[in-house]
Order: sequence, then C-alpha cells, then structure tokens
Amino acid sequence: MTTPTTAQTTADPTAPAWRNGPWVMALMAIALIAGQLFNNANTPQPVLNWYSSSGLKNLEWNNYLSWLRFNNQSALSQQLEARAAMDPHAYSAALFADDFVADSQRRAHDFWSPAETEQWKRLREQIPAQVATSNLYRWGLPNSSPRPARFFTAPFTGGSLWLTLAAVLLLAPQASTLERRLGHGRVLV
Repeated sequence: MTTPTTAQTTADPTAPAWRNGPWVMALMAIALIAGQLFNNANTPQPVLNWYSSSGLKNLEWNNYLSWLRFNNQSALSQQLEARAAMDPHAYSAALFADDFVADSQRRAHDFWSPAETEQWKRLREQIPAQVATSNLYRWGLPNSSPRPARFFTAPFTGGSLWLTLAAVLLLAPQASTLERRLGHGRVLV
C-alpha cells in the first residue's frame, strides 16, 4: 500500500490577481483595526459613574480590597488598587463580587455602623437597575454606541491601537506566502 503524497499548493499563474492575493489576511487586518477604532472597551459606563457618585464606592471599596487580602488574593487586590487610579472598570470587580456581598451581609457590623449598613444594603439593591443602563456590562457593548455590530468586533480588541497596528504590520510581509502555502480556506479557519 502506498501512502499518498501531498503537493504544496502553488499559485496558478493564469488565475486573476485577486485570487492569489492574501485577501483573508487582509480581512483579518481590517477586522482588527476596525475593532480597535469602533469598539473602545474603556468607554465610561453609567453604572461605574453611579458606583462612585452614590457613595457605594466610599463604603465598600477599601473593605473589598481588605476582603481579597484576607481571602489569600493579595495579588488581585494590589492589581485592582493600582488599576483603579487609571481605569474605572477596576471597580466592577467589587460591584459584581457575589462572595464579597454574601460575606459582608453576614459581617456588616464589623465594618459599618447600623446607618452605614442600611445605606449599603439600599445601594446594593439598586445595582441590577443600574447595570441595565450600562450596555458594556449588559451585552458587552459600549454605552456611547450600543450597536450590535460592536458585540461581534469585541473579540478583535485585545490591546491598544498601536499594538494592533504593530501586529498587522508584522504579519503583512508574511501574509501572501502563508496564504499561498496554506490556501485561503485554511487561513480563514
């Protein structure tokens, strides 16, 4: 029994130029750049503004960081503390920390006065309504432009725009060779 040999795919010299071009890689590059330009994940969100302005951040943020350290998550506590100065999305860690909330309900008297405990509970009850107004947390969409198309470009937004452009520029010289060898279908997959 003989084993089949596989031949490398070579470009057909008589094929139109558009068939030989790296169009799949070009489409991927366009999707990467469009994702960066049209889907800024750092868009301000109403729920984060509410978290700061309502007083909930003042009540629980430091307690949340202490709770993380107490539960052997010191590294996360340090990362969130460092990020909070530059990125308001760091506060979402406390906003959606169900374990922290459950523990705080049991031990609220250790942290707050009775009046502060009542205020904390009242503010915590408002979170679902506040999240409903923030598209990024509800659907993964920026609040400034909640078009569904942005939901599909979200996976293409990994880093900053300059990193995305650098990645595209590094891939560009190899795109033609790669697509000629592997074929359009394999590159697409």
